[in-house]
Amino acid sequence: MTSFAAPLSLPALLGVPAGTGCLLSLEQVRHIATLAVQHRPNDLHARVVFGGPLGNLEEGTAWGDFWQNAPFLVIAGEQGALALVSQPEAEGFRCVILSDPKQVDHATMALAQFGDEMLPPPDLAVPEAQRAFIATLLATLVAEPRLKSVDLTRLLPAERRWIELAQVFGRTRDLATLFATPDLRQALYEQRVERALVGVLSANQTQLRVVAATGGNAPAMLSVQGNLLTSVLRSRRSGSIATGAESGLDAAGQGWLGTSTLTVVPLQRDGTLWGLLLAASQRPLASAARAALHGLGALISATHGIAAPTVGDTAPSGWASTPARPGAAPSSPRASNTGPSRARRQAALVSDLGAVFERLSDAVVLVDNQGRLLSYTPTAATTLALGPTARKHTLIESGASCLTPLLSEALMKDESVEGEVALPRGGCASVVVRGIGDALWSFIIHPDAGPESAPSAAEAHRPLPNEREQQETFLSNFSRIIHVPLRELRNLITSVPAAGELNEQQSRLIGQVVRLNSELTMLVNDLLSLGQIRLQSYESGTPLRLDLLIEATVGLQYAEFGRRGQHVTVDLPPGLPRVTGSEEGLGRAINALIDNAIKYSPSGANIRIAAHEEAGNVLVMIEDSGYGLSEDEVAQVFEPFYRAESAERAGVSGRGLGLTIAKAVIEQHGGQIWVDSRPGKGSTFTFRLPCTNAGGTKS
Repeated sequence: MTSFAAPLSLPALLGVPAGTGCLLSLEQVRHIATLAVQHRPNDLHARVVFGGPLGNLEEGTAWGDFWQNAPFLVIAGEQGALALVSQPEAEGFRCVILSDPKQVDHATMALAQFGDEMLPPPDLAVPEAQRAFIATLLATLVAEPRLKSVDLTRLLPAERRWIELAQVFGRTRDLATLFATPDLRQALYEQRVERALVGVLSANQTQLRVVAATGGNAPAMLSVQGNLLTSVLRSRRSGSIATGAESGLDAAGQGWLGTSTLTVVPLQRDGTLWGLLLAASQRPLASAARAALHGLGALISATHGIAAPTVGDTAPSGWASTPARPGAAPSSPRASNTGPSRARRQAALVSDLGAVFERLSDAVVLVDNQGRLLSYTPTAATTLALGPTARKHTLIESGASCLTPLLSEALMKDESVEGEVALPRGGCASVVVRGIGDALWSFIIHPDAGPESAPSAAEAHRPLPNEREQQETFLSNFSRIIHVPLRELRNLITSVPAAGELNEQQSRLIGQVVRLNSELTMLVNDLLSLGQIRLQSYESGTPLRLDLLIEATVGLQYAEFGRRGQHVTVDLPPGLPRVTGSEEGLGRAINALIDNAIKYSPSGANIRIAAHEEAGNVLVMIEDSGYGLSEDEVAQVFEPFYRAESAERAGVSGRGLGLTIAKAVIEQHGGQIWVDSRPGKGSTFTFRLPCTNAGGTKS
């Protein structure tokens, strides 16, 4: 290895310590990479890049001349992401698979610097899709006979818990037995799911035959009609609802659900929807819990999925009834009309349509399910004021946000829609939205005749926007505008290849530029969030149990407590009254306060989170034994961008907005927040929120 190879190695650039991972032969690395590519989700815009002595994969781009002595694979996209990186060692390679989308994003940036081709940065994987992708891959790796000798916990060190679950799912005989295992019950409990059931859809998708459940009172059959359930069936995305009557469940299903919140996860195998996972919880699940539920659903499909009839097919019995062999790896997507081969066909379809679009005289736009512009006619560019770089950007980013509501309606209904839109340069247009294939949508735009300056009758009587609406419009426009240069900076970082060989110092500088761009983006996001919070009103929020919200937030920080060797105590009395508001907003405020206690407390510190009722209010205290604050610092600690001297002494990074956002959320909920602190004695942040009723509505 040459003198500059170490700083240029992909694991080193990503901060992977030497010796991390599992020692594999080249043949094992190739096999794992092939499985990862085969089972990646369908994503038209995903990037698949590989290099080193990996051999030609069936799909992907061989990347550059660097690191040719060590195989690597990067899959990056909204629907799933991973990075397999390695270092030569003895007679094999020390390999590790990174499943954190942010690490994968950094890997794509690093590759772009040293490759010979342009590598447009993909979007970060969404949590639910990412968890389902990794869970499916784990089920495949666990069941693969050729990988029995591989230590998967060393190969995927961040996925130890999910590897254990995949092993349990793979060796369990059937779904009924699986739902009786302590492992699955514990996994559901960790996500605050009280009870769950899984069912197989009938061929016409109007009934659900329940095949396994936790808890009692589960019906044998459910009618699948209306509202949430049919929305999930159309979109194949999970959904939640807090009212049983609005769920679409029949009387038996509503009896099983009771007063709990329902979350529905679609179960798919080889691209075919075969069943549903229904979960009941006391409150709406947090995003992390919903992502985990998607992972459990993916494991169920991978190990016990059913080869169901496609939509519109019929079966003599009315039911899908071909179970997968327990423990078998999911069949390859290439065996059906899904997977990479389908993605290639869809990409070819987009290319062919684009060539046709360029010759059309009408205003026509082609987008994907995420609202990204794939192609448009010259007339459409003029009508919508689209710039030359609008392709691959979303409708909002490109300035064609007027089409977004119609696309949302078409996606929700999964059918063609028509409507009127206001054009960016004035005037209105009639728009027809039609689906093409499984994931493409066309807009056919007909501008209305008449002088552009003449307002319609509706526009003439439209009331002027009030101050709040003007501020919301400003924030929306500012968000769109400010993210354009940030995205362009990110594109610049990833698209300009490095000139010659880089030494260690130059590689470090590239990493600093990437980090600073990420920090600037997060700062802008925090500022926009603060502005939106100050415009919101939570008077019409839902009753919330703060004790459950606090426990869930503490659970998200357990890994950080352990990493820092800190001790956390949660003291929550039973029967704590409910408060009214936003779960997302209050969860963010509580998380900011706990994160503040973690950052400003040394290793071994004690952190206590407690709550109690007092005079019609709920008081929550986050107490730490950290560095503490002076009197002057206490007076400024909630101010935007304020950084205490203790932050500099302790080397704590941050943007100075966490406590400001927490204060804004608390005050918008009609509460107050304050801090008691002394230097070297720690701090206690306390906030007060009014109970739902003056006397307190007990949990």
